[in-house]
Amino acid sequence: MGERYDLSSVTVGALNELRVAVDLMTRGYAVFRALSAACETDLVIFKNKEVKLIEVTTGYKFPNDKIMHPKKRDRTFDVLAVVTKSNGIHYFLKDGTEVPPGSL
Repeated sequence: MGERYDLSSVTVGALNELRVAVDLMTRGYAVFRALSAACETDLVIFKNKEVKLIEVTTGYKFPNDKIMHPKKRDRTFDVLAVVTKSNGIHYFLKDGTEVPPGSL
């Protein structure tokens, strides 16, 4: 995506939530999205009778593959999904461990 769009951070956040939702749906998860920005979590996923809460944030991937993102201590979530500028999605447990999307 070589074009530059001047979007508000709220719009970028909403787009990233949708990107994560599409990624998880293609991996076989049922995905439910919060209708209010004031909800405890961004997404709820369901697969194999297991429910997980997903918080979505925007991050940056350095050339050494390190991912930087805002801390989300005050939010309720099981998995943090970090979307990078290149549209890569990285999933982390609350303890900071990165996990493959299929292992959520």
